[in-house]
Amino acid sequence: MSKNATRVSVVIPNYNHSSFLDLRITSVLQQSYQDFDILILDDASTDSSREVIATYAGRPRVKVMFNSVNSGSPFAQWNKGLASAVGDYVWIAEADDYADPSLLQTLLEKLEQHPTVCLAYCQSMLVDGANRVISSGAGWTDDLDRERWRHPYVNDGRDECRRYLSNRNTIPNASAVVFRRDTYLRAKPPNESYRLCGDWITWASLLLHGDIAFVPEPLNFFRRHGNSAFSRADRDLRFPLESYRVISFIKSSAGIPEPELERTSQQLMYVWMGSMLKVPLLRDGIGFFEVLRCALDVDERIWPRLLWGLLMVPVRAARSRATKIAPLRKIYCSIRRRIRSAARRNLR
Repeated sequence: MSKNATRVSVVIPNYNHSSFLDLRITSVLQQSYQDFDILILDDASTDSSREVIATYAGRPRVKVMFNSVNSGSPFAQWNKGLASAVGDYVWIAEADDYADPSLLQTLLEKLEQHPTVCLAYCQSMLVDGANRVISSGAGWTDDLDRERWRHPYVNDGRDECRRYLSNRNTIPNASAVVFRRDTYLRAKPPNESYRLCGDWITWASLLLHGDIAFVPEPLNFFRRHGNSAFSRADRDLRFPLESYRVISFIKSSAGIPEPELERTSQQLMYVWMGSMLKVPLLRDGIGFFEVLRCALDVDERIWPRLLWGLLMVPVRAARSRATKIAPLRKIYCSIRRRIRSAARRNLR
């Protein structure tokens, strides 16, 4: 890293993550690369986040901002942070995650080595609420390409959108990413209307204007817990709705090859029908026909696929019930066998 390296703005958006904030902020302050400032944004938390954040407010490089009313979207907070950022590079360090001390330096080196790269990210380790490692984030992309995310790479941004981000959000955690602020401002990602997939459309928007670099070392610790957006994704029709919107954006902006589009369409239909098993047809104003309108922009074979998906909903529901009943049935059968065996012994 050159001695005159440009400053980084670290944005820490928080909502009700008081129990994780100290580790998050400490892991930023302990980075081996130290030329940064920190902006902590609290979105009207109802826990003790304000008290935790206040202990850092007086530090020279730290600025804090408190919302009096919740914004309704984490990505509104992203844009608020970007509007106040001054660094050439931005790291959105989510409040419930934490980082290896070398994350910032490692990703900045990639950005400086490759001027066309607008976004660099590393592999993540999934951890629980007690900081115990659950698994490697590599499992998220193994079915796409088992080897690709086990090696460093630099790729054309549009190609990344067409071949990988067109299938799913292959950059599932913002805390693993450092990007160029000027590219973000130029791309103007339409993310504030999103609650779950705003990061996905942000990466796609950026990569229409630059390239991507990946580091396979797991330098980011991505927390999975009951209150995380990742854990809530399958509880709402909003997830398939927003997913279709992102794919429609990539399709119209970068184009998606037919094999990838077919695979994505099959997968999105499965997600959509799965969501219908778990939530009412209308929640938060999102209904079946709103998702359908977005799906029509993506899937040219929507009608036969939709018919098959709707026919399979009751089948999947029956399988789900059977799965829940099966353990009880096993216990019942085991107890019945023991009673019969005891009865036979007594008869002897």
